[in-house]
Amino acid sequence: MPVNTSAQGNISISAINAENAATTSNNLSTLSTTAIEAGNISTLNEAPYFMSEFGGYTHAQAFPQATSSNVEFASAAGLSLTSYQHRTHSIVPPNSAAPKAGYTVQVTVNAYGAYFYVKEYWSNATSTYNKSTSNTLSTTYVLMSYSPKTISDISHFKINFDATLTATNTGGGFMSNGSTGWLATSGTTTSSSASLYVQASAECHNTSIREAAGDIEIYLRGPGYLDTLVAAHDFEAEAIATATQCF
Repeated sequence: MPVNTSAQGNISISAINAENAATTSNNLSTLSTTAIEAGNISTLNEAPYFMSEFGGYTHAQAFPQATSSNVEFASAAGLSLTSYQHRTHSIVPPNSAAPKAGYTVQVTVNAYGAYFYVKEYWSNATSTYNKSTSNTLSTTYVLMSYSPKTISDISHFKINFDATLTATNTGGGFMSNGSTGWLATSGTTTSSSASLYVQASAECHNTSIREAAGDIEIYLRGPGYLDTLVAAHDFEAEAIATATQCF
C-alpha cells in the first residue's frame, strides 16, 4: 500500500521498506536511489534525500505475464503462427489479387481482463496457429493469450510487430507493418486492431518472394505499473508470386 502521505515525521523507514520492493535497507539514500515509481521519480532518486519525498509513494511493478490460450508463446519450440500464399499466373501485378500473407491482431480490454486475438489477414492464405498441435487459422479471431488485469488497471496498450523482411528477390513486393503506438483505454471496454502482411508481385517469368519473421508483441501500461511486454508470439509470413509470361 502507498506510504502514508502525512507529515514527514509520520513517515517511517519501516513503512518505506514495506513499499520499496527493490531492496531492504535502513539507509534513506539506498531506499531513495532504488525507488521505482511510475511517472516522475527524479525527486526520489536524486540527492538531497528527504523522508517527505516518500509521501504517497507506491512502488511500481511490472504487469504479470499473460497466459497462453490457443497460441504458444515465442519461448516455445517452433513457430506460434505461420501464413503462406503462392499465386501463379501469366503476370501477378501489385493489386488486390496479388498474394498476401500475414495477421490481424486485436486487443480487447474490459472489466474482466485483457484479451489478445489473432486472425489471418488475407482469406486466400494458408495459415496456422500452434499450441502442442497445428491448427488452421482463418479470418475468424482466435484467442492467443490473455491477462487477468482489467481496464481499471490498464490505461494504455500497444500492439507491436517486431518484424524483419527476411527474404526478397527479383520481382516486386513489400511488407506492411501496422504496429500501433500507445492506445488509451476508456469506459468499460476498449478494442483496437493492427495488421502486418507481406505482398509479392511478378512479371516476365520471374518468381518474387517476400517473407517476414518476428514477434507479435503486446505491451500494457497503467498507474502503479511499469510499461510491460506481457505477451510475445513468434510468426512467419511468406508471399510468393510466379509469372509465366511477359507483357
